[in-house]
Amino acid sequence: MVGTGPCSSAGYGVIDNCFNEANPQRPSIFRELSPASRPYRASSSAPLSLQPSTLSGVMQPFPPNDYDNGWSPARTPEVSDAANAIQVLPFNRGTNDGRLFVRGGCRGCTEGSVLYSFRPELLGQDFRYDFASKGNRFVQPLSPASLHPFTYFNPMATGLSAKNNGDFPDALHSTTCEDSMTAVQMGSHGRNPVACRARYDVGSPFVSGDCYEMSLVYGMVASTGNRWELRSVDLTVFMRTPKSVTAGDSVAGGVAGSGLWVYPRNPEGEVKSLPTWDLPPFRPFNIHDSPWGDMNANSAYSYPGTPDTIDWPRLFTTNPGFQCYVPVQVWPLPTPVYLRNTSASAPKWCQFFDRQSYQSSFKVEDDEDAVIGNGSTWNGNTGWGTNEKPYALFEPATSGDGRLLIINMNGLYYASSDQVCRAAGWSHFKPISMMPMDPAVNTRYEMARSQVVSGQPRPFRDTLGNNIPFGMRNQGAYAWMDREGKNLFFAAKNHPHDGYYARQVLNVDRYSPASFVEQLWGAPVNDADRAKFNPDRAPAQAVTVLGAWTHGKAVILDNGLSISDLGGNGEDRYQRTYDLRLYAGADVPLTPRGSSQIFSFENQLNHFDAMRPTLPFDVVWNVQSNTQRNSQVAFDDYLNKRAFVVAHMNAAMRMDVSPYGPWRAETFPQDGFVPVRDAGAYVRGGGVADFRFKRNPLAQNAATGSPVFGTDGPQPPTSVRLRGGARIEPVALGGVSGKGVWLDGINDFMDMGYPVDPSRRDWVFGIWLDSRQEVTLQPGGSVVRSVPRTIFYFSDNSWVGLVRARDSSGFAWHELAVYNGSTGTTSTVNLGELVEVGRYFHFGMKIYTEAGQRTLAFYINGTRHSTLTVAPGDLGFDPMFNSMNGWTWMTLGDPGPDFVRGQARLPFYGWVDELRIFAMSPQDQRLPWVEELICNEALGTSVDLSFRKYEQWHPALDALRWRSSQYPGTRSSFCEQMRLGTYVEPLDYPAQYGEHLCIDRVHKNPQASASLSARCLRAGMMALPVLQATQPRPDTSSNAFCLSCHTSTAPLPGLRLGALSAGTGPRFQDPRRQPMNVPAVLGGVVPPWLTAGTNQADGTRTLDPFFDHFPAP
Repeated sequence: MVGTGPCSSAGYGVIDNCFNEANPQRPSIFRELSPASRPYRASSSAPLSLQPSTLSGVMQPFPPNDYDNGWSPARTPEVSDAANAIQVLPFNRGTNDGRLFVRGGCRGCTEGSVLYSFRPELLGQDFRYDFASKGNRFVQPLSPASLHPFTYFNPMATGLSAKNNGDFPDALHSTTCEDSMTAVQMGSHGRNPVACRARYDVGSPFVSGDCYEMSLVYGMVASTGNRWELRSVDLTVFMRTPKSVTAGDSVAGGVAGSGLWVYPRNPEGEVKSLPTWDLPPFRPFNIHDSPWGDMNANSAYSYPGTPDTIDWPRLFTTNPGFQCYVPVQVWPLPTPVYLRNTSASAPKWCQFFDRQSYQSSFKVEDDEDAVIGNGSTWNGNTGWGTNEKPYALFEPATSGDGRLLIINMNGLYYASSDQVCRAAGWSHFKPISMMPMDPAVNTRYEMARSQVVSGQPRPFRDTLGNNIPFGMRNQGAYAWMDREGKNLFFAAKNHPHDGYYARQVLNVDRYSPASFVEQLWGAPVNDADRAKFNPDRAPAQAVTVLGAWTHGKAVILDNGLSISDLGGNGEDRYQRTYDLRLYAGADVPLTPRGSSQIFSFENQLNHFDAMRPTLPFDVVWNVQSNTQRNSQVAFDDYLNKRAFVVAHMNAAMRMDVSPYGPWRAETFPQDGFVPVRDAGAYVRGGGVADFRFKRNPLAQNAATGSPVFGTDGPQPPTSVRLRGGARIEPVALGGVSGKGVWLDGINDFMDMGYPVDPSRRDWVFGIWLDSRQEVTLQPGGSVVRSVPRTIFYFSDNSWVGLVRARDSSGFAWHELAVYNGSTGTTSTVNLGELVEVGRYFHFGMKIYTEAGQRTLAFYINGTRHSTLTVAPGDLGFDPMFNSMNGWTWMTLGDPGPDFVRGQARLPFYGWVDELRIFAMSPQDQRLPWVEELICNEALGTSVDLSFRKYEQWHPALDALRWRSSQYPGTRSSFCEQMRLGTYVEPLDYPAQYGEHLCIDRVHKNPQASASLSARCLRAGMMALPVLQATQPRPDTSSNAFCLSCHTSTAPLPGLRLGALSAGTGPRFQDPRRQPMNVPAVLGGVVPPWLTAGTNQADGTRTLDPFFDHFPAP
């Protein structure tokens, strides 16, 4: 929907706050946008299938088993579909070691709250199954451990009502919680897991396994939906055959052979004196043995006259199966007090009640000021009436030490406690904007500590670099934070809007074979159609990371976590697929779903080769979500102190004003759409805000540097402005990584302004380009060249453009046109056939002054192509040219004919993605690590191509040598890139392990052949030292690559130079770990592959001695 006039169809007459009438050309890379789902099955015996059908045989959603037929046994996928499929990783809440997860619990769901084990041993590269070698097993066992509601809920100690066993509170919102880290120093609570033994009954044999001392935390709501309570329970969980392909599997029918046994913490009869840990017989602790039917409506334990309501005190004091309490009459009280029955007659499972904790009333800092302690109180009642507030306890997330809780209460709030995983300790909630100023948090967790500079707290910053005032509320939701509290992930956009409409909607009933289609023949003309055809009526978009590794600045990610800015509509029983006319040609079908569950293993499973990330950067995590995708997040560009522009081509968002007040309209993504009717309309429920495209979009600049936080680069632009009608894509298409921006070649371009820093003379540029410029040779002509299409334009009137050429033989090629605005000279660089029309390539450029001469070095797809001297002095191509009295600008694309009038130039024509600009030091420009940086930004890594006597042949080596022959001159190294193109796998890039020499193994086991693995040059170019477990960590404080992130003035010790100093003892005892190192120790049962390492007194084994000498399993 538009609310402004069209941009000029020729020239630059109208280029601001207007729209392009023509849709972009179709992207060259398509990826599946719709998450995998299981369609309706008429019976539990019907085979599983996937929708979209293109995913069948390609991937398996999580969980791989299907529970859609109530209490019938779970159905596993067909072997033919799963045998080599890619498995989506679990996105529920898991333990710190990534092996035990909690899921479910909603009333009416086909499974209750369950615990299940995760088995990474079953996955090969690209997260594929290999049934042929590992058996027909899945990463989650077929039968998870179902938790009886009394595990976490006690009707005798609660502020919630529960009439009967069909009326228990909803336990969907849950998380694991523990104080156990896989670091050299254990947490104050201990380790998880620890090897132990358990047995089913007194006469049963002991079974060896792993034990977890953990807690579960629930944001629990009454069945009526009108009251919330925070609850926790401390557990000991026994896992059978851990760290194996059968971990958590049942070995026989019934509870006696279950893969998981769930005990109350420190169960009566436990013998624990490490290395011995014997649990008591499980059977007495199995709540499921209690008589469930006695809690039914109309049971003998119902109140007289109200047969649907159980008399809980009578049940728990007189029923032998539930006799957890005894009544004690205390004068002068008219009714008895109920005390825990500790006699032998009490069922042992009653000890779960002793391990529970709850909180029913809260203090909430909701007044949006910077004072802690003057907020309101909330009694847990939700709504808009008297004594109610529109709050909830959604999506709890805890830190790895069990003391920090983040929860969605209608925006993200946090509470901290000195108690570990105890609900009663979390009673005071504050908006996350208060973290940097809160001593309870900014002294303990790096996401807040990173904001304390010289003893003074500094606010977090939004995506535009604006300070988020202490106390400011937010619209964030669906949070997950890493174990050490360094970084917080959350969905930033949770208020839908209605700027797009679908031409067709396919409605598919989730619970029957019924479906129907609705169509529009033009734009919707009434509010009913506006709501019906609106593809954005649900939350959980714009997944954002904020914390220590972003220097306290919010960064919206552009990957599978944010696959769409459109949320779909999940308000009823129908799954909807929307057909949108986004590009020239056919409509794009989309079944949107936001990331409402997020999880990352961080580095915890990096001891498995297949679980390591693949992106060629130094700080990368696999992160997965219920968009049914395995994504990767590379933090390098956010940590780089010299990053000036990091543009993912997604929209910026303001978070410095309240989304609940008069500034609400400004808190939506800055994608050019604004609400013209009612910014507060409940679009999710069918209201109409009437969003229309009216103004220039602002693309996010995810560069996070600031002198305040110890970085020494220039002040970055706050955003990148789109002009000429260019738009932010609403879905992850158009780019190499997620979204791209289409520039129409008429008057579209992107500009950015920033203060002048004349000391900055050396730069690195990178951009992905998909040019659509073609030329036609007229009859009788010999050569035709297009007008240069400007790529970069600087305020000193220097520019670089792309030219398409063709001769009479039909041969076509590209050239670079290079103009120095300070000298008026033009140069040409022939690129030959390295660039293809309609296919993305990476263009890199160094700008530097050497021997007094201004010089440009050009890179095509990460490999240096040529070097050009553009001035005899330090003149031209100056991003810091002082053109506006201390302020300056530059553009991606062409700013128009008013600059150097009469010059033959046109704007770039095609797709662009992933703009990077780094302000380098003169010394860095000559160092090998910068060459590798440029190659990495091209999604590649450097490979040695030199010929060697008796060299081993490899097809990838031959292919690279052939490609290198297309570059001028000879070269001994080459940038080997990831394969890009259209794909359907649930990944950020096509699955491709085994196709390459080095790029698919940057963080994985090298080629088995030493001569081939030696051709991978990354470690040498980065000057990374060889580490030995028994030797001190070497000094890297002078390593230029390391110094691109570490500074002497960083607020956090981990980013200061001291973090790079030499160790004083054996490395395996050094508490410092690089983000992608394997964990320091492994707890619990030692797997058979771990043949090296030292056993520790706390039941762990060190890992460094093994991985220094052996490949990862």
